[in-house]
Amino acid sequence: MVPSDDEQKQSSSSNDFVIRNGFPALRDSKGKPLIEGKEPIPQSQFLSFSLALAEIKNNPELCNTLLDDCTTVFTARQMEDSAAYSTGCTYFVPAITKKPRCALEALALEIFRQHTRSLPEGSFVPEQSGAEWWTLVLDAAPPKLNDTEDVDDVEDHDEVGMHFDADYGLEDQAPGLLLHPRVATITYLSNYGAPTLILDQRSPPPNEKLNGDIRKGWLSGPMLGKHVAFDGRLLHGAPATFFRGISPQEFQLMSNDDERKPAPTKRQKTKEKEAESSKKEKTENEATDPRRVTFLVNIWLNHCPLDAELLEDVVAKQLKTPTNKELWKISLETPDNLETRLVGVDVEDPAGEEETVICNHTVTLFYNEKMEKQHEISIEVTKERKSYELDFSVGALRLETGDLVNDE
Repeated sequence: MVPSDDEQKQSSSSNDFVIRNGFPALRDSKGKPLIEGKEPIPQSQFLSFSLALAEIKNNPELCNTLLDDCTTVFTARQMEDSAAYSTGCTYFVPAITKKPRCALEALALEIFRQHTRSLPEGSFVPEQSGAEWWTLVLDAAPPKLNDTEDVDDVEDHDEVGMHFDADYGLEDQAPGLLLHPRVATITYLSNYGAPTLILDQRSPPPNEKLNGDIRKGWLSGPMLGKHVAFDGRLLHGAPATFFRGISPQEFQLMSNDDERKPAPTKRQKTKEKEAESSKKEKTENEATDPRRVTFLVNIWLNHCPLDAELLEDVVAKQLKTPTNKELWKISLETPDNLETRLVGVDVEDPAGEEETVICNHTVTLFYNEKMEKQHEISIEVTKERKSYELDFSVGALRLETGDLVNDE
């Protein structure tokens, strides 16, 4: 029996790939693309959970094994094209996966499920959804500027260039089209390195450019077991030159300086005694790994990024961390309360500028606050291992798009 025109139209509309506001569209209760009404995900532009991965904080052996696994995967990603593994790829674990092959796949699936558990039934097709993941293992030694150094002369160390997360395999086939994950997440597996900067700036529509002032952002200091999640369309990175982190040695020196402060009053002693237990626990479990180690997971619904691959079996078999589900429970019940920091403008002595490539164009970021002030904020957020909301004054951070960059 040949279906009627109405039946063909209905079938086509339910199976069409629809993009809504930079995302693959969700599905409504009838299985059709959801193109109207409020989106249930992402729930917020930015959320921070300091105690998300509690198990790893209290298990040094587990932590060390997981760090080794992250290094193994990161090294595999860095290998040359002529080697057995892909270069610079990201990995993918489908939502329908029943038995993850390693702890990193198990953690990626747990993150996916925690961020999607409250969605209405039928919002996404499990066979077309899942977690894109990868690891970054970088030297956490912070760049330092003195009177004779220029911004361009400082070694990058743990620098992560500002970028958008997107399906760049699709963008290669459809230039100018950036399709984003619903939620981008970062799980920190060490205490050191540059903080992550997330800006309230979405990718521009095709044929439009990134220009103008940024007025809002967030800065997240690394903390073992901490998890942050944000709208997958937002510009982010770790510009370590302008928002630097601290090394284990600097952290120790700062802690020693705190101990040399004037003797506290009786009331202050009482307050300090109440916090002594938690402070002692924090010190005992302090990670000494000097690297900046992060586990990145993007939540994709109703679309799988074209270039993301399954982790090669040969690599998965090298990983040592157990896949026990109880070890990888992520707690996202209580988000952190965010303090706000103001980033102003110093006309006489701005921090400087940085050029990168975004959306196939050169983009210059002008950091117009004084460098010392920006470092003050970033060192504080890193030392305290918190997340701050940033309030940028007009002109404090400005984007300017330049020339088109060719493929080479």
